[in-house]
Order: sequence, then C-alpha cells, then structure tokens
Amino acid sequence: MKRQFWILLLVVMLLGLAQPVGANDGFYVIAGSRGVGKAITPTTSLPYTISQPGFYYLTGNLSYSGTGQAIYITTSEVTLDLMGFSISGPGSGGTAEGIAITNLIINNVEVRNGQVKNFYYGVDSASGNRNVRFSNLKVSGCYVGIRCVGDSIIISGCEATGNDIGLSNSGACALIDKNVAAYNNTYGFALSCNGVITNNVAYGNHTGFSLAANNKQLIDRNSSAGNSINWSNLPGCTVGLNTP
Repeated sequence: MKRQFWILLLVVMLLGLAQPVGANDGFYVIAGSRGVGKAITPTTSLPYTISQPGFYYLTGNLSYSGTGQAIYITTSEVTLDLMGFSISGPGSGGTAEGIAITNLIINNVEVRNGQVKNFYYGVDSASGNRNVRFSNLKVSGCYVGIRCVGDSIIISGCEATGNDIGLSNSGACALIDKNVAAYNNTYGFALSCNGVITNNVAYGNHTGFSLAANNKQLIDRNSSAGNSINWSNLPGCTVGLNTP
C-alpha cells in the first residue's frame, strides 16, 4: 500500500512539472536512468526515436503515415506508457512499424497501456534483446500484431485482434500470460519460444495456437475454441489443463 502511494505521488509530481504546448500534444520525455530530476521535453509528432533511458508517456492519440518506425527504441532502461491512448499507422500492407525496439541487444524495456493499429508490425522487438515486457496493449489491423524475439520476454494482458498474425514470439525464455488473440487471419498465437504459456485465450482465428514441436514449453490453463484449428504442433511440450 505504501509503495502504491509513493508511485502515485511521483506520477502527480511529474505531471505537475509537464506543461502542455497545445491541443495536439504527443508525449513527454523524462530523460535519465529513472527519469527523476531531469528535463522534461514535449514531443508533438511522429516519428520519434527514444535514444536515452527514461520514462516516456503519451498525452494524446498519435498517427503516422511514413514507412519506417513510428516510435523507435534504441537504448536500454526505457518505459513507454501509452496511458490508454493510441498510435495509428498507414495500414498493414506497407513496411511501417508502430513501436519497434532495435536489434542492438538492449535490456529492460517495457511498453504498456494503450492501442497500436494499422501497421505491418504493431509492436516489435528484434532478436537479441533481453528483459523486454509488453503489457496491457491492444493491437489490431496489423500484419503481425505483437512480435518479440529475444530472451527473458514477458507478454501479459495484451489483446491482438483482426491482424494476419496475432502474437508471435521466439527466443530462449518467455512468459506468455493472460493474453487474447481473436479473429486473426492465420495464427492467434505463433510461439516457438522456450517458456511458460498460460491463461491465454484464442478464438475465431484460423489456427488458435501454433507451437514449435519439441521446445521446452509448459502449456497450461489456456483456452482455444472456435478456430479452424485449435492446436498445432504439441509433441514434445508439457501440456497441462487446457480447453478444449
């Protein structure tokens, strides 16, 4: 309870320091390893590259019509909080990425709390990154909603709907927990990672769960129903209580 109080107090203080610059404000940047005692820089347009550690958050919905990355994270120790707002792209048929994390082997990045829609990759972390977390994201209208390649990955509380592929993950170790993949054209979950896959729901996809055979996966308490194929490539996995 005390910890929650101090976190809330810190957020209030930071919001008090941030001065809006107009009705179309984008997100504020709090630079530094923890974002405390550093300058706060407003950013009002995309694309944007996050090249300094710190805490970043949206203050409104943003759109991007280019061909690269709308938000590009190139450094470790970053938290990006969408604060319930959305990032919209030009469509899934091009090459644009919503939120992309570079392949320069960075650590400790979290993206959370908002919507990403209409990109080729909605949210993407490249190979070699470690300790990346995607949480409470809604991703739709993309070729791949959420793609994460790396080690020590957590994808939790996310929804991937109306994409070609909902959620894709590969790497040495991952926790895929409490996510929903629905009405994706091919795969709801395409997972070739080692790790724990639990409490997820796949509905209305072509294939609910596509799992790499003989990987070290614990698959427990998931629900896959109403898909053309509910489960694919289970041999070699440790399977608990899933439905159907």
